[in-house]
Amino acid sequence: MKNYLKRIGIIISIILNITFVSGYYYKTFWEKKEGSWVVRPQVKRILRQLRLSDEQKGKIRNSTDSLRKEVSKIRDQIEARRMEMIELLSSPHPDREAIELKRQAIVSLQQELQKLVLDNLLENKKVLTPEQQRKLFSYLKIGIKRSFEGGER
Repeated sequence: MKNYLKRIGIIISIILNITFVSGYYYKTFWEKKEGSWVVRPQVKRILRQLRLSDEQKGKIRNSTDSLRKEVSKIRDQIEARRMEMIELLSSPHPDREAIELKRQAIVSLQQELQKLVLDNLLENKKVLTPEQQRKLFSYLKIGIKRSFEGGER
């Protein structure tokens, strides 16, 4: 019984971690206002400091709009798989194999999400000058450090 509870605890921990990671992307760059996603003020400030040309802004906006649509679809799929996993876990006699398959499906979707984000970042990097790239990655490093320290992203 003790091992069973330990395994259930580990599975719940995995679910919570996956939930955090999937939400992190949205919460870092966007926030929801009046039912739609808008760029966070911190991100707007960084974009201003990069001094993007109108052409650069347009290219980045187009790729980001496309990314947001894809991310939204994957987030919906992740949420559905999570709900299915909760149903499996809440069963009087949880099927460990089914739970593991559901966990793998969530991880696969999460990896797809990460790939989309990285591909988008690399695509947008091509639009930037070397100096803008240096600044952007400097800001990203600072943001990551702050997020681990519990500060503003």
